Amino acid sequence: MVMAAFLFIKRIAETTEVSLVTTHDELETTEQIAHGKDIPKGVLVYRIFGPFFFGAAEKMEDALERVDTLPKVLILRLQLVTAMDATALNALESIVERIQRSGGTLILSGTHRQPLQMLAKAGFIEKIGRPNICAHFDHALERAKKVIAEPEQIRG
Repeated sequence: MVMAAFLFIKRIAETTEVSLVTTHDELETTEQIAHGKDIPKGVLVYRIFGPFFFGAAEKMEDALERVDTLPKVLILRLQLVTAMDATALNALESIVERIQRSGGTLILSGTHRQPLQMLAKAGFIEKIGRPNICAHFDHALERAKKVIAEPEQIRG
């Protein structure tokens, strides 16, 4: 039984993807699509696809380790994440600390109910600021533009 659980967790971790989003992406629904949208300079966008568990958390941290300099705004697109665990929450907290130390802002886009409830219970929403939780990618891009334009006044 324990071995079956480990194999299941391994398979889930392997199916979860973390990828950089570009203006050529066409994978999402109409309100979430990135194709043709302007991603401002200083904004980095990643999509997490699948359950956000420990394997995906490591992938997200690895992806950010490969970035030379942290962006002014990091948007994490979570509309394809239906579940999150404590290791993912820890990874997000680590990412927020790194981004905020460098003077940046984290914006979450398209967060589903279970991950959102978990983030709320953990006080994570207050940590990044309620305005930085956006229902759709368009709203996240608008928020990012505001943060870049007036970073000192509207961060959180």
